[in-house]
Amino acid sequence: MRASETAIKIIASITGMADVEALKKSLGGLQGAAKSAQDGLRKVVATDAFKAAAIGAGAVVAGLALATKTAIDFEESMADVRKVVDGLESPEAFKAMEQEIIGLSRQMPIAAKGFADIYAAAGQAGIAQEELKDFAVQVAQVAIAFDMTAEPAGPSMAKLPTSLGLSQLEVTGLAHAMNQLSNHMAS
Repeated sequence: MRASETAIKIIASITGMADVEALKKSLGGLQGAAKSAQDGLRKVVATDAFKAAAIGAGAVVAGLALATKTAIDFEESMADVRKVVDGLESPEAFKAMEQEIIGLSRQMPIAAKGFADIYAAAGQAGIAQEELKDFAVQVAQVAIAFDMTAEPAGPSMAKLPTSLGLSQLEVTGLAHAMNQLSNHMAS
């Protein structure tokens, strides 16, 4: 006797069904319905519409994950800004700085996180809060001109005045002159 028949007899005795054949037919109907549902699901999954919806859902999830990571990275950079820039103790001052950085990222092709990194490097170098925006714009211009990211450009531009004994404006002029030479000579 097969295991399925034994199981049917046990179920019949528990439920009180005397007719084992009726129980077999009932279970066979359930099996048929389950197979039909399985076949229907396979057909739906095989359709182009389902595949397109699955790809679309995957793209939405990937987009949300990327947006979340970008936001987290920006917040981490802003925490660095808060640590090294004086005058950001109040929530209003910090929010204003954050909005200034986001505004710069909308004007120039550098992400908000990049500008926050520039502000943090400037703060560490002792550049005053009221000079940060101009400094960040200068660094962004240098980063773009020299095809660099903001990450190395910010600290470099912050250290050059001290290293070379120049003002920040003179360092910017030097960077522009170097870029001019690079654009017109094999360098």
